[in-house]
Amino acid sequence: VIGSDHAPHLKIDKDKKYPLSPSGMPGVQTLVPIMLDHVNKKKLTIEQFVRLVSENPAKIFNIKNKGFIKKGYEADLTIVDMDKIVKIDNDKIESKCKWSPFHGVEVKGFPVITIVNGEIKMKNGEIIINGNAGNYLGNKMKNGKIIVNGSTSDYAGCSLRGGEIIIKKNTGDYLGSSQQGNKVGMSGGILLV
Repeated sequence: VIGSDHAPHLKIDKDKKYPLSPSGMPGVQTLVPIMLDHVNKKKLTIEQFVRLVSENPAKIFNIKNKGFIKKGYEADLTIVDMDKIVKIDNDKIESKCKWSPFHGVEVKGFPVITIVNGEIKMKNGEIIINGNAGNYLGNKMKNGKIIVNGSTSDYAGCSLRGGEIIIKKNTGDYLGSSQQGNKVGMSGGILLV
């Protein structure tokens, strides 16, 4: 199993001398790109990667209908572009800590689409919410777009520091926010494009 150890401590806290500095580091946003880069460098196969981050956790934690691309299983998928080259940059880290130990590292292989329960939730860095997003909270990004299709009654927390919010159809009681937070995470199987 490979885990992200996502501990989004602020850099100012991490820079303190031990034992005053907290343990852990941010990793949820960089786990997939770093590991895809290892696949491209032949350090492991794509099949091994899928087993380590998807299949084995579903088995170990007995998560029903997850972790595999099988009939009857939930369609939680991460579609990746194995040829996409991206330089990890602190300015693009969506976590509250705003830094990564991989800042400046160039990776080959990057997630381009996230599908949760059969619906596209992220495409090329844009968060997408389909249908009624009533009382939906927490989609906050520093960069990119949040696209909402359908009713957005009482929609809150949809804010960006750069980019745009696109809302289609009924907006109801739209509430804005200027906070920053985390992107939708990646889960499930991996398809190569």
